[in-house]
Amino acid sequence: MELFTEGLQEKKDVAKLGFVFWERKTLNLHRGILEGSVGSWEGLDWSEANLRQVAKEAYRPSWWRGFGFGVLLRGASGLDISHLCEGVDAWNRSAGVLQWMIIEDRDHKTVFASHMWAEGYLTKHWLRTLANFQRSGYRVESSQGKTPEFFAWMARLQEFM
Repeated sequence: MELFTEGLQEKKDVAKLGFVFWERKTLNLHRGILEGSVGSWEGLDWSEANLRQVAKEAYRPSWWRGFGFGVLLRGASGLDISHLCEGVDAWNRSAGVLQWMIIEDRDHKTVFASHMWAEGYLTKHWLRTLANFQRSGYRVESSQGKTPEFFAWMARLQEFM
């Protein structure tokens, strides 16, 4: 059940609500993963907006370098937070793109996961983390967003070129 973190470094200068922050930052790429325990947020409003605010404060995305991030929430047993998987973005956002979400329900050995339609740098982290959960005996329920019609049309058009 290890989070796959190859190519990322732990961001030790930030401590927020019990999260561990992983980051890759270059001149033209900025990616991050928030890894946290639901227990550390007990009693708080579990919303996509709160997760985005934590990411914004921890990573301070810039307007000129795109920022994408994933979220791994551990220990979500008994909480109704599966709606967070629906908050995965379909389009770019200036304050950061929520590319994927993984929610672990330890009591039922189940993982709920959602990934945006486009694949990128953090996709391998999502796939390998889910594989780690499966190897540990977890049932994985995952989905990937539907490709917007325009991009699907472009992909079909490219086949003829």
